[in-house]
Amino acid sequence: MKKILPPLIVLFFSIALFPARCHAHEAPPGGPEPITNYENIISNDCSVGIQGGDGYKVWDNNHFRLNTALLQPYFTVPLTGVIMKNWITRGVLEYKLEVPLGLITTLGDRGMAGLSPAGFRYDFTGLRGRLVPYASLSLGMVYLDVPRAVQGTKYNFIIAPAIGAQYFISGRWTIGAECRFLHLSNAGIREPNRGQNYLLGLVEIGRYF
Repeated sequence: MKKILPPLIVLFFSIALFPARCHAHEAPPGGPEPITNYENIISNDCSVGIQGGDGYKVWDNNHFRLNTALLQPYFTVPLTGVIMKNWITRGVLEYKLEVPLGLITTLGDRGMAGLSPAGFRYDFTGLRGRLVPYASLSLGMVYLDVPRAVQGTKYNFIIAPAIGAQYFISGRWTIGAECRFLHLSNAGIREPNRGQNYLLGLVEIGRYF
């Protein structure tokens, strides 16, 4: 825990000091396809939330079985208004910052903590209702407290594509579910660099403001 505490402090201060301006876009004027209230919220407001779930290592050729429980706060800011209005891909592009916090449950609950500052989520708002599917991609770094025989370095790079959906349960509150692929690597800085791959199922709750 002492090894993980300093990175956690840095991560939370990074979020607290992150310069973001919500309500960055004015709602577009009326047109042939007026946006829904939920689409208007996504395209104009920031959101905060938390995701949690479990996953397991896939494509394991080195016989290290690593199941991972993940708890992940996140923060989003709209980058665009509604785009591609007349297409099936109609939606809104958001910036997304994530703080992945986890436990490697098959290695005595060893810790994992990181920051994904380069993240994007595209919300498909064409359904014009409470249910909003999305696709996302996150890039960042993570501290992984595992033996060197499992991964050559404690600090590693991560890339995490995902697909999911959020549902507006009331006003600005949402719940959701997501399937995420998480790749972890030290980019060959030190061997062994086994390229850990995880498949995760996450549920979430969030709020736009």
